[in-house]
Amino acid sequence: MQIDFNFEETMNQIEANIISEIKEYIDQKIQCQNRWLKSSEVKKLLGISDNTLRDGRRKGIYPCTNLDGDNTYYYDRLAIEKNLEKNLNTNKYQQLD
Repeated sequence: MQIDFNFEETMNQIEANIISEIKEYIDQKIQCQNRWLKSSEVKKLLGISDNTLRDGRRKGIYPCTNLDGDNTYYYDRLAIEKNLEKNLNTNKYQQLD
């Protein structure tokens, strides 16, 4: 019984699988690190002032958390994006007849 085994092809496939898994791991780490934004990052992202961010935080528009009473607030990027999508006015971009 003869087994047809192509060593080079097998090694290339293993290498491609390892590279794919490493890329997936890195992407997950980046997403986790970028999930929580500081106030300065949110203001820059949304183009808003300190007062607007503070008011939005108090009204629950921009959900956030802080650690041990620290004055640094961390905002959930996903919640902000979801809120923006929820309030997206799609009629504004429709073509007028």
